[in-house]
Amino acid sequence: MSFLSLHSLKKYILSIVISILLTVVLLALISVVFSYLPPALWLMQAIIDYSYTLPAFISAFLAARSSSGRGLLTGIITAVLCIFMISLVGKIFFDSSDFLISFVKTLPIGALCGGLGGILGINSK
Repeated sequence: MSFLSLHSLKKYILSIVISILLTVVLLALISVVFSYLPPALWLMQAIIDYSYTLPAFISAFLAARSSSGRGLLTGIITAVLCIFMISLVGKIFFDSSDFLISFVKTLPIGALCGGLGGILGINSK
């Protein structure tokens, strides 16, 4: 099976959709917690900026678990696509002007988490 077959494309899209839903739930929980805590702006900004990493890790883990090999590459590609889609959805819904800044800022750590998720996903079979 080739790396970009229709079956592999479906699993990438499914894992990205799952990670986007996870991001929505994660950010909702974070907003509930911060509504009851005193505002610490530096902490809120750091958590929101790097809240992409857990969904990117889980998305890469799920995509790599169902693939036959190339865990690192599968994880990094899935994580980059996941971060891009989450940034794009944020841009569309919140009309944020810093789409590229947000994407570039979270890309290195998201790709690292995606690569780790991909390796763990391949090895967890």
